[in-house]
Amino acid sequence: MRGWLRVQASFYPGYEPKVLSAKNNCVFRAFVDNKPYLLMGKMVEVTMRASAPPPTRSEFRAICDQYSTAEAIVAALESR
Repeated sequence: MRGWLRVQASFYPGYEPKVLSAKNNCVFRAFVDNKPYLLMGKMVEVTMRASAPPPTRSEFRAICDQYSTAEAIVAALESR
């Protein structure tokens, strides 16, 4: 099953970029807000304990490489 996922990104409040120097800075003349779509092969929901830190990228990749089905990957992530 494939679908489209609309992507929206923003800076966390208090961590927005700041202009450190006015010398040679860029200026947007006609900035257009864009919310692109990504093609998704399959999406699943994972519920993890609040006390468990999320896996790092390498830990997540290792779990995905170890298991061959989405159900097994979800079970491995939820058992952490």
